[in-house]
Amino acid sequence: MPSVWSKLVDKLLMTQWSFPYNCYEIGHAWEPSCSASAVDLTLDVTEKALGMYSALYFANFAFQRRYNFKMLTSTLTSITRSSAFLGFNCLAMFTLVCVLRKVSGKFYFSLFAAIPAFFGSYLAIYIEHPGRRKALAFYCANIASECIYRVALRHSYVRPLPKGEVVLFTASISMLLYIASRYGLRRDPIGMALKLILGKTEQRTVKIITISLIITTELNHRLEVLQETTYESNSSLVKHEVGQQNSFSPLVLMKRLSTWIMSGKHATCGHSSSCLFYSLKGFASSFLSLWFGQAALVTGLKISSIRNDPSLILRALTNRKKLELCLFASLFTGIYRSSRCSLRWFTGTNEPWHSAVAGALSGPAMAYYPSSMIAINMTWKCLEWALQQVCSMPYVPSYDTLIPFLYAVSVNIIFVTLVLEPSCLRPSYIQFIDTVTHHKLHQVNRGLLKLFGTDAHIGYEDFFPDLVPEWCSNKFIESVFVWML
Repeated sequence: MPSVWSKLVDKLLMTQWSFPYNCYEIGHAWEPSCSASAVDLTLDVTEKALGMYSALYFANFAFQRRYNFKMLTSTLTSITRSSAFLGFNCLAMFTLVCVLRKVSGKFYFSLFAAIPAFFGSYLAIYIEHPGRRKALAFYCANIASECIYRVALRHSYVRPLPKGEVVLFTASISMLLYIASRYGLRRDPIGMALKLILGKTEQRTVKIITISLIITTELNHRLEVLQETTYESNSSLVKHEVGQQNSFSPLVLMKRLSTWIMSGKHATCGHSSSCLFYSLKGFASSFLSLWFGQAALVTGLKISSIRNDPSLILRALTNRKKLELCLFASLFTGIYRSSRCSLRWFTGTNEPWHSAVAGALSGPAMAYYPSSMIAINMTWKCLEWALQQVCSMPYVPSYDTLIPFLYAVSVNIIFVTLVLEPSCLRPSYIQFIDTVTHHKLHQVNRGLLKLFGTDAHIGYEDFFPDLVPEWCSNKFIESVFVWML
């Protein structure tokens, strides 16, 4: 039985992927003591977190313009709580790394990749305010999914799909608009942006549309009865007028076409103008507002440079990338609105699935401005809204229960990628980690970790930790001596 148990343990721990070295030789090369290195790193992270969250929450405090003692106390509490969350997250993760190494006697890849970051993050998220947990979880999930794709791409597990971001965006926005049309928009930045771009009338509830359709049908019925009565009392005059109206003269056709262009809209359409004007207005307003908005932003950020060189404004207005972004937004809005109106005319109703079809038709407009960041953000926002609807069903775990689990899994993926595959992580996120840790994660002995078959050494080829031999194990010294030969 002991032999069977030991074999099972060997299979689970993957002993072939293990090192007999200690934490100082692999991980915290800046400090031999495990407890001192964990505290040192936690203090650095907490210090940076206090500065970062102070700027964030005091800016929110000034923006709300509620200068009272209660609001000030709430702001200080939020700063302390968020900073404690980030500091404890770091402390728990690195403490578990050292504890597992000492308990197991070796540095096992499987333990390192599965336990410290997951459990440390799962415990830490409960310190953060409940209202901010969802945003943190889905932000980290966004980064984690990008890490998985880049690692798979780097090791040739998958092949890049041409215009893959356009396909991903189209599928995500189609489902997202269906959820918004069926269950209503959420009060978050994406929901506000969709409401601003697509228009308020496209997100009416089913009840309002149904009542409007019933009233319109009743009015049309009464008008038909009134017209029949009028025709019966004035038959000779009506026949004469109808004969003139049915002529296919160019003048009559132009008159009918102009009438439809100016006022032709379906009974279930929520907009006041004609469908054609409504679609063209969406195209033009999206293009112009985004075009001038970007120019105003550049002007505000470079006001001192513009005084010396006013041509910067013209360059901002004619920048190719900015024009492509404006074209993408305007085409998306125009195609979506015209598709919705066309489906109302064809079906005679206003259904939620119209939004899904319109989103699928307007999504390929992203081909003019391909952006993996926009596509991934839309995908996770779609998953977030869908998860909220699924969690509202009976016999399904609550939404608040799944958020900590999602955060823990995401941070675990990011942490492992940061240590073992740093080239597959966003440069901006690596810069953020370096800032809050005072570049201590740069001092990990990545030359050993690359033996796991990873690319942990990429970008750090010339770095080797300055270790003190008195704190190193004999096996490590022997291995280093062999390498130096």
